[in-house]
Amino acid sequence: MNRKDAQRVASRLLPLAFLERRLNSIVVQSGSTRRDDPIDSQSQSPLPLDYAPPAPRGRRWYQFTLVELLIILGIIAVLVAILLPTRSDGYRSAQTQCASNLRAVAQQIFVYANVNGGALPESLQTMLRDPSCAMSNNNLLVCPRGKQTPSKARTLTDLAKDLDDHPGIHLSFTYVGAGRTIGMPGPSRAVLLYELAGNHAAGSNVLFADGHVEFLPLARFQRLLAELTAGHNPPRAEMMK
Repeated sequence: MNRKDAQRVASRLLPLAFLERRLNSIVVQSGSTRRDDPIDSQSQSPLPLDYAPPAPRGRRWYQFTLVELLIILGIIAVLVAILLPTRSDGYRSAQTQCASNLRAVAQQIFVYANVNGGALPESLQTMLRDPSCAMSNNNLLVCPRGKQTPSKARTLTDLAKDLDDHPGIHLSFTYVGAGRTIGMPGPSRAVLLYELAGNHAAGSNVLFADGHVEFLPLARFQRLLAELTAGHNPPRAEMMK
């Protein structure tokens, strides 16, 4: 084959080679647009079959291990052990202060009775207006845990007026000794004052005619109220069991 024949053959083969390269490029491009054959945008090569797209950004939930959970439960138990006794001590302190207030009021009631021939006052307001009353602290008429607030009155007369004008606001106790004398029968069971229900969840303080104060559990206190409402003071012993 001479030189001219070789050039003629080459000129015929070049278009075929170009056409082959063009077809290959078309096949590659068409294959990259298939939905079921993911292609990496950088390498333009098919991704492995186990490829998983990255999770969308959002809140990540932290899973506690068993050890961490036990540590948290232990911390909670320690906090409960610390806080509960403090709270119960606060309840007992308020209950004790309430009983002390009742005893202080009882002293003023007995002073009034001694000055007035043994007759008990018709009301606490009557006692406060009497010259024999020497109560100097308005806080004595309220329970520390009650919803009632001490009166800001500066004199006993003004305090009595506050009790008349705002019943249930400045007084945590109910007086039931009207019309009685200091020598009433059954003084250890007869009631002079009792605390309004709800100031203490477990019960209420009660002042008896002999001067002692007793904290009655809720069920027994409710029976006491039923007896007083029925006109039994002292309450019947069989009904208080």
